[in-house]
Amino acid sequence: MSLYKYVTSDRGIDILQKGRIRFTQPSAFNDPFDSKPFIQSVTDGLDPSELSQLSEPFNIPSDKRKEMLARAKEKSAELERVLGIRIPPRLPQKLTEGLIEILSNRSPLQILEQDEAIETLRNILLRSFSAQIGIVSLAERHDNLLMWSHYSGQHTGFVIEFNEEHPFFKSA
Repeated sequence: MSLYKYVTSDRGIDILQKGRIRFTQPSAFNDPFDSKPFIQSVTDGLDPSELSQLSEPFNIPSDKRKEMLARAKEKSAELERVLGIRIPPRLPQKLTEGLIEILSNRSPLQILEQDEAIETLRNILLRSFSAQIGIVSLAERHDNLLMWSHYSGQHTGFVIEFNEEHPFFKSA
């Protein structure tokens, strides 16, 4: 089976001459909802005992706050290694300080189920996702008028055919 890439004339010539193709970050897609994580609820799937543990605000003594900041830095370094992402140096401290302030006034359950919290988590995941991967968008048809119109310079570009059986498409 063949796969097709709709491109402008300049991009098509570049791909054919240099043998390079762009892997686009999901945040740069035309459709703002494409590849955006969907999170309906952060607490779905938790059993009642876990939910009850999350229903009371935390009382965090000042000596524990320093310990939390140190652990946040340690965990961010671990996340960088495990996930292969870069976390800005001041981010763990800022997030931890903000979290301490929020948790002192509201329960974790109240915080996790707020629309703003879900949207924030969604945006963090999208930014991290977009910084780490790129996607090559290909089509199964070479004669899609909408694709010609959107991606090939108003029908003036190219459609490049790729063989799906090529080793490039079989490698990780």
